[in-house]
Amino acid sequence: RLLRARAARARVEDHLPPNNYELSGERFLLFTDEGGIWKQVEKELIKQHKTVIKVSAAKQYSKLTDTDYELNLKNQDDYRQLKNSTGKLHGIIHLSYLWKSNISSDEYIDAQFAFQRAFSDVFSNKGLVLAIVADKSVKVLENDDLDPYKHTIHTFQKNLIVDYPLLNVLSIDMDQTIDEERAAGYILSEMKSDSVVKFVSFRGHKRFI
Repeated sequence: RLLRARAARARVEDHLPPNNYELSGERFLLFTDEGGIWKQVEKELIKQHKTVIKVSAAKQYSKLTDTDYELNLKNQDDYRQLKNSTGKLHGIIHLSYLWKSNISSDEYIDAQFAFQRAFSDVFSNKGLVLAIVADKSVKVLENDDLDPYKHTIHTFQKNLIVDYPLLNVLSIDMDQTIDEERAAGYILSEMKSDSVVKFVSFRGHKRFI
């Protein structure tokens, strides 16, 4: 019943985000996805002369270069080491839960709590943008699949808005009909947007709030 109500409340915007997505700030932490959207996001950020610090899922923490790290997504100590190594951040783009995920569904909650606890002081910095991108985290259309584990990501972000009022939290849900280039553009455009909307979904070439 709640899922049907959620679908009924969603509406289609009469426009997609503008393509002008020059972001403010210089340093962005980018958690990679298995599908490769991160490559397009990184490419677009580099075009804007941003410093992109890439984070990939692995069994344990490792600093490969100053801008390339690996960590265990469920390990709070790994996140702490990452935070202490990266310095000041202006944005975090988390793609690890998107489409073909880096971790299994039943590990999402542990990963989210580890991330929040380790980065809690970072989340208190005014102006930081946190964009978490997933699929199947909300039900927008009647034929949408809803993953109960990924839905916890949606709930997690709602809690972040309450717990960290200075943090600019953005939740993006995307289905797999969107190609990498377009997906990257949507993500960065939403991060640039001055809209008060914090939760947005994309289905094909349509945007729902």
